[in-house]
Amino acid sequence: MELPSRHPVLVTAIATFMISVPLMSCRDAAVVKPIPDYAQLGPVEKEVASDISPVRIVARPESWPGAKAIQFKTTPVHLKIDNRSKTALLIRYSDFKVRAAPTGNEFSALPVFPIEAKDRGPVVPGTLPMLTPVAYPPIVDPEFGFRDFHVAPYLKPLYPTVPAHEGPFPHDESYNPRHSIYWQGSDLPSLEMMRRALPEGVLNPGGWVAGWLYFQKFEPLPAGTLIVSLTDTSGRALTPARVPIQAH
Repeated sequence: MELPSRHPVLVTAIATFMISVPLMSCRDAAVVKPIPDYAQLGPVEKEVASDISPVRIVARPESWPGAKAIQFKTTPVHLKIDNRSKTALLIRYSDFKVRAAPTGNEFSALPVFPIEAKDRGPVVPGTLPMLTPVAYPPIVDPEFGFRDFHVAPYLKPLYPTVPAHEGPFPHDESYNPRHSIYWQGSDLPSLEMMRRALPEGVLNPGGWVAGWLYFQKFEPLPAGTLIVSLTDTSGRALTPARVPIQAH
């Protein structure tokens, strides 16, 4: 969807590098399981939240808490988006890129979710993963955190315990098929990657969502800029946020 102009919404972007953070710290501080009782804000709370800072983004390429083997094929980055604006935001993989330093090469967020409904069998090592709802069992205990966040409609079968967005979800339907080719010849994405991933969806006013994005493996250690180009559900694009990622 082409948009003629960027909506001048302030985005606060914060990046920290925590390569030596203990695994327990990562899980407790950033990747928390959904809490149903903390899923909604009241009207007064939303109004107060929206007056603080419209959108806050924190990107942390910290130690991956799962199986280390995936780091030979992909660069995982933990991301948290806090929506304090008055409009709902679309969270789509096509809106996230990493510009590596010093080469300037850009890498798009890699899909790890279903791209079609047709059953083409389970993932087989050495073949192109079939990212379908049938290829993977439903994720009833996802390991991403959220409040006032609904997954994209096409992800509803995959996340039976997470609310799904019921309205339109405009997105590039060719994005996932194009970029999933990167996984060809590997047994990735793994179920662990999917459970920890930041899913596509709609982030409502006063809400936040936190999870992992995966990018093409690049060296040296993650250094460069995370470029986030969000759009609200009315079709207005926010000013792109450029989050510096430095290896210390």
